[in-house]
Amino acid sequence: IISGNNGPGIKIYGESEGNVISGNYIGLTTSGDDTIGNSLAGIIIASGAKYNIIGGETEGERNIISGNKSGIKIWNPGSNQNKVYGNYIGTDATGTFALGNRSVGIFVIDEASNNKIGGENPGSGNLISGNDSTGIVISNLKTKYNRVQGNNIGTDVNGTSAIPNLQNGITISQGASSNRIG
Repeated sequence: IISGNNGPGIKIYGESEGNVISGNYIGLTTSGDDTIGNSLAGIIIASGAKYNIIGGETEGERNIISGNKSGIKIWNPGSNQNKVYGNYIGTDATGTFALGNRSVGIFVIDEASNNKIGGENPGSGNLISGNDSTGIVISNLKTKYNRVQGNNIGTDVNGTSAIPNLQNGITISQGASSNRIG
C-alpha cells in the first residue's frame, strides 16, 4: 500500500534503469475499494529514467493506481523504453467501478519516447477508466514512437460496461508525432 503521501507515491528519475514496480495498491486503502490518494502522481518516471516496468501480465503483478492527482506520468527527454502493462488505473481493485485519479490516467509528455502502454500478449493490457480527465495523454514536440495497444479504456475490466474517463479516452496533442494507437 503506497498511499497518502505529500508527493508522488513512487518516483523513478535521474537515469535510473531496470526497476520493476508490481503488485501494489497506489493511492488506495488496503481493501482496494476506497482511496487515500497521493498528492501528486501515483508513479512518476522522469529525467532520463528508462527500461522500467510498471505492472506485469499476471494478476499478482498488477498495480491498482487510483485516487492520486494523476495515475502515471512519464516525462522529460531520455525517459524512454518504459513499459506499463497489466495495471488498473482509475478503478477499484476489482476493475468494476470508478475510483478515478483526479486528473489524467497516464501522461506521456515532454519528449518521453519509445514507451509502451499495454501490449499484445494476454494480460498485458491496462484498464484505464474512471479518471477525472482523459485516460491517456501523449503531448509535446519530440514525444515520439510511443505505443498504446491492447488496453480497455473507458470500460470495466470485462469490456462490457462503461466506466468512462470524464474527458477523452486518448489525446495526442501539441506536436507529438509518430505515436501508434493499436
